[in-house]
Amino acid sequence: MGARLGPVHVPARRGRSAIALLLLAAGLSLLFGLLDGVIRHSGHGLAQEEPTCATGTTTVCVLPASQTADTGATFTAEVVAENVSNFGGYQLTLSFDPGIISFVGATTMPFLGTTGRDVSCQGPTVSGGSVSIICVTTSPSSTGPPGPNGPNGSGALMSLEFSGLMPGNSPLGLSNVILADVTGHLIPSTTQNGSVTVVQGATPTPCPGGVCPTSTPTLTPTPTATPGVGPTTIRIDPPSQTQPEGATFSVSLFVENVTNLASYQFFLTWDNLALELLSVDNGTFLGTSGRSVFCPSPLVGENTVRMGCATSGETPPGPDGSGVLAVLSFRAKSGTSPPTATPLHLVDAELSGPLANDIPAVVQDGAVTVLAPTPTPCPGGICPTATPTLTPTPVTTPTPYPDLCLAGSGADVCVKPSSLNVSAGDEFSVDVVADDVSNLGGYGFTLVFDPSVVAYNSVSNGPFLQSSGRNVICFPPTEAPGSVAYACVTTGPTPPGPSGAGILATVSFTALAEGTTNLSFRDTVLFNVVASRIPSTTHDGVITVFPGEVPTPTITPTTGPTTPTATMVPGSLVWIDPPTQAVAPGASPAIDIRVDNVANLGSYEWKITYDPAALDVVSVVNSPFLESTGRPVGCLGPTLEAGSVKFGCVSGGLTPPGPSGSGVLSTVTFSALAEGTSALSFDFASLSDPNGDDILTGVQGGEIVVSAATPTPTPTIGGGTPGRTPKSGGGSPSAFTLTGAVFVSIGFILLASDLLDAIPRRSRRGKWPHAFSEPPKRDKRAEADDDT
Repeated sequence: MGARLGPVHVPARRGRSAIALLLLAAGLSLLFGLLDGVIRHSGHGLAQEEPTCATGTTTVCVLPASQTADTGATFTAEVVAENVSNFGGYQLTLSFDPGIISFVGATTMPFLGTTGRDVSCQGPTVSGGSVSIICVTTSPSSTGPPGPNGPNGSGALMSLEFSGLMPGNSPLGLSNVILADVTGHLIPSTTQNGSVTVVQGATPTPCPGGVCPTSTPTLTPTPTATPGVGPTTIRIDPPSQTQPEGATFSVSLFVENVTNLASYQFFLTWDNLALELLSVDNGTFLGTSGRSVFCPSPLVGENTVRMGCATSGETPPGPDGSGVLAVLSFRAKSGTSPPTATPLHLVDAELSGPLANDIPAVVQDGAVTVLAPTPTPCPGGICPTATPTLTPTPVTTPTPYPDLCLAGSGADVCVKPSSLNVSAGDEFSVDVVADDVSNLGGYGFTLVFDPSVVAYNSVSNGPFLQSSGRNVICFPPTEAPGSVAYACVTTGPTPPGPSGAGILATVSFTALAEGTTNLSFRDTVLFNVVASRIPSTTHDGVITVFPGEVPTPTITPTTGPTTPTATMVPGSLVWIDPPTQAVAPGASPAIDIRVDNVANLGSYEWKITYDPAALDVVSVVNSPFLESTGRPVGCLGPTLEAGSVKFGCVSGGLTPPGPSGSGVLSTVTFSALAEGTSALSFDFASLSDPNGDDILTGVQGGEIVVSAATPTPTPTIGGGTPGRTPKSGGGSPSAFTLTGAVFVSIGFILLASDLLDAIPRRSRRGKWPHAFSEPPKRDKRAEADDDT
């Protein structure tokens, strides 16, 4: 027995025990999330350490927070989101000093789509010294079970590349930051800005042959200013000119009396009501001595332009004398009466030599006078008398949009007209309208349609957003089969945004083939000028395409109210199945909206109310019953408000007839938030046949009881710990959870093996060491037999 426990076996067992304990520790850490701060999901099943804002709260930050870059060199900065849950989309603007750094490009990072949701981005859009982007996610499938949740935790949103232009410090400031979850609810967050310091980055050229000269100053004589030559000057040439409305013309940025010029930059402003910039180009002077010239893209605003060019190399020296630095082309937009000169104002203009030494210069502005058209002489030379015309001057105040979405219901976004009949081959447009908004600062929406019925042509911003005089930036539309996404934002602290109602955007389509399609809203957002979200309700539209000429509708007088009452009536019944169910907090209960005893069903719509403190709607999907006879179906909504959800579907065509009998209309999935009993009550439920005639029906509600005492199924390995938010959507175990389970299993096996090795063979037959229990009393003769 002593030999079996000798020193040869102890180290092996101890090593195996150590491995087992390490595996157990790592496995339990992975299973219970103790390594969440170190291991992060990369979206490809791998673990990696991600940079974070290090705040412990939901934050959007710039990383690194500060850095240094050389002039002429490129560098990157990342925008990171930290501690988000069920992340569904974001909007942000990053501002910088365009005189210090130049924007090169941006790349969206994969964090937003790591759970498998489809990502659509609008931008990045560059305007002056800012970069803006909007990204949203959608479920990969519009039918079937709900799509995956959004990602949790922290990750990079964007990687931006810049180039250093001039020495100095540029902030990297975040503004207009909005985070939202997959249901469109705002995620409160804070921001942390960054900065970059640009330093002179000229790298000495290696000495030819490895032999470097001493530091004896070069004896090249310093040019002596010729007597009578004036100071170095930067001016607009010609200093003044007159142009008629509609004319195009050019001005030069001219330098005089400069010595050894290596780079320049300028910032010019003008009156955008009088002039429009068409182009700006580097002139011929900077490169005349043979130095290589580099010009970043100019930064053009509505009435500003910032441009700079630099040269590189130690030889030859820069040009001396006078010449054209840049050429700017303008269009004369609007003149005044009497004519007034419009200044071309050089806010900033700088020159420097090859060693980045400043070259002092005098700056001189220019001016352009735009002439208004001359009135046409009186026909035949006979002019009317000066008797004043008594026609009242029209008021320029814009009239409200005549057709609101739904008066008195709060902020709404809708399609107008809400219903439209067109012929195949027709081009038509619909307006996206907002009403009851206040201080509107921007909007975004996705419009979904059936691509076999209509084809998207174009989208343009409507007149409402800029009606208060704010500057508007619109992102290029994002097209996908059956959808188009569009967004516009305004900039600046003043003036306030528009309030009331008006057209946000106009969308153009072409009718392709006979059928009916909904124009359904998705991912719709309104926000005010301080980037706070404006809660709103959406109202979809419907387009019916006829193969030939659109039939003229017959108007039948309505003799009374058409809204069905909620009184129980013989015949059809719309009811909630199951009528009652009990779930635990954190569960995802689902209900079916069923119909019984219906005949020739053509469409349905319902609205139910619930307790928002106990439940939250996760998804609403149409069930196959309405389309079971082969009719094409389009759905409106869901439309979510605090404590209510509305949904409806319509089928198109006159044949075949609609379904009859009983079946499931739609399925609603909730998330149980907190303990309580929530009634599920019908605000209304309406059915109609293919001709649009109402089908009288009764309704029957239900309830969901959320209680912590409700027994919950025992979770399987990888299913997550009760009360913890899963790290990825879909409900399947993550790679970390499965790995943790494997580590724990292997650790237990190794530990159990070591315990068996530590037990003497006779103990395995019934005698246990004192460390476990008292040995059972046995006959001494039996002991002797065992030892033998």
